[in-house]
Amino acid sequence: MRVYKFLNAQYALDAILSGNIKLSTVDELNDPYEFKSVKFTQATKKDNQVLIDKIKEYGILCVSNNYFNPTMWSHYADSHKEIVLEFETTQKDKSFEVEYIEKIIENDKQYNDIIKNYVFLEELLAKKSKDWNYENEVRFFFDLKKDCFPKAINRDLKFFINMEAQGFFLKKVILGYMCNTDLELKIKIALTNRNVTLLRASLDTTLFKVNSIITF
Repeated sequence: MRVYKFLNAQYALDAILSGNIKLSTVDELNDPYEFKSVKFTQATKKDNQVLIDKIKEYGILCVSNNYFNPTMWSHYADSHKEIVLEFETTQKDKSFEVEYIEKIIENDKQYNDIIKNYVFLEELLAKKSKDWNYENEVRFFFDLKKDCFPKAINRDLKFFINMEAQGFFLKKVILGYMCNTDLELKIKIALTNRNVTLLRASLDTTLFKVNSIITF
């Protein structure tokens, strides 16, 4: 399974050099409806807080199943100036493709059954409004205490996983078509003696998509 992570230069270089990649925590996600896509009709306010606390125990690796969408490059790679990492992963059975839905789902299951169901918690975080469907997002979930390690970044605590230890193998680095030569050189140096292909994106001349890749 191939997946694609859109990154700024700082985190992309760190991932290449260290073999570690930053996860997102729930409070860092940019959709205000995260984990609110399902309304639990049998849940009390106290129950909902328990669920929120449970969700916050996990870090999320948010990736896309393709690199073709120019809007993704604009939103998540600094307007085509930065980078996409392509991974081959052995964790397909642990992946959740985001389901894009029209409206909030009402769930009348007994709350005790919901909170005990680990898979359901993941599915709850893999539903978003259809307005986000251009992302073609796939999510992987990791226990912050068991799978991850913390690292201070700009006086804030971030969580990382070791990519290969968690079954993610870097195969390609794709530079945005507007990536500058300074960043290109840094990436080339970082990839020295690595079995990783370095590419640069270019815009398709017929369709609105990042469709052609120029190999170095």
